Amino acid sequence: MMGPDWSMRRAIEKAYGDGIREMDLKFILTEVAAPIVCWLGLALAVPYAFAHSIAPLVVTSAAQRNLLARRLYPALLLCAVLCALTVFQIRQFRKLYEHIKNDKYLVGQRLVNYDHQRHKQQREVPAN
Repeated sequence: MMGPDWSMRRAIEKAYGDGIREMDLKFILTEVAAPIVCWLGLALAVPYAFAHSIAPLVVTSAAQRNLLARRLYPALLLCAVLCALTVFQIRQFRKLYEHIKNDKYLVGQRLVNYDHQRHKQQREVPAN
């Protein structure tokens, strides 16, 4: 599997590596299924609890509370997607910047065409 090294990835790889014959059901239930069920349960329960416990303290109209409860899940999904896209784009721009910098100044592992002292002197002495 590709991606970051985290506990869920290691658990899925171990379950995949064990195969059908060596399947450890207790491991699969505790290390794979339980965390997924917990995260999905929290993703459902936290917005519901917010909409039905905290929102009535602020919003007085029943129609507005109902509208908030109905629109909360799509709004949170939209926020999560936008955050994920933003993080993805930031990472892509960082990779692009590093790639351009490496193409311009690096040949192998050695800097070329970059004289730090020359650039520093050009900044200090203004051109007439």
